[in-house]
Amino acid sequence: MTNLFIKHVLGVGQEHIGAFSETSSYYGAVEQQGRLTLHLHVLLWIRNALSPQEICSCIMDPTSAFCKELFAYLEASHQGDYFNGSQKDVLQSLSQASRSLDFKTPLEVMPEPPLQPCPILDCFQESCTWCQWLSSWWAHFQQTVDFVVAKTHIHLCGDNTNADGTRKKNQYDSNETTIDAEGHITMKKHEAWINTFLPLLTYLFHCNTDVTSLWSGTAIKAVISYVSDYVTKPSLKTHAIFEAIRSVFERNTELLSSGET
Repeated sequence: MTNLFIKHVLGVGQEHIGAFSETSSYYGAVEQQGRLTLHLHVLLWIRNALSPQEICSCIMDPTSAFCKELFAYLEASHQGDYFNGSQKDVLQSLSQASRSLDFKTPLEVMPEPPLQPCPILDCFQESCTWCQWLSSWWAHFQQTVDFVVAKTHIHLCGDNTNADGTRKKNQYDSNETTIDAEGHITMKKHEAWINTFLPLLTYLFHCNTDVTSLWSGTAIKAVISYVSDYVTKPSLKTHAIFEAIRSVFERNTELLSSGET
């Protein structure tokens, strides 16, 4: 699955570009969690991308064409909101849908591929059956992404209240992507308790797929430190040790049955 992701989604070694544009290089590490589930960390370099310092010098004018194109790229590469309303709306829709006898949780089914585009160029007619099918598929795509995000992306942090017990203010409440005087970019986002994600990845994998852009030196250092911690761990966890022992026994059953030591 990892190889398919690198090949088809990132577009590595392919004629088509990847979901995040043309991939220059990548670094990934697969980690096994305590529940024996696997997850993948990937650092992705985009070909011809500017360094954080070069970007900072180009975005000081928020009305420039560079800023508009950069914001458009960032918003197309990841988002932090649902398609169909707020988190409360989506959770309510999910609760209602799950009561249906034929409801299947999106975490346990394969994604449905889209239809080919309408053979009539620039059709978009309400009477066109093909266009109606495509419209229905897009509605299914958006609902599936919303449900997967609601089931897997919500991060409840215990440190979300002030000293007096009042709830902290949502720092993610922006109707548009903006940049401040120091060059810090604030993404268009309203939902406080979900990380940013790419809908394409969420739909393909039907699981938690956090995506973020490293546009500052601080963010880059933090992620490199985070990933390096996984690849330089001095020892295995207890569950991993037991799993390794069990695997050795299973592969050498003839030794156990023969009574040899």
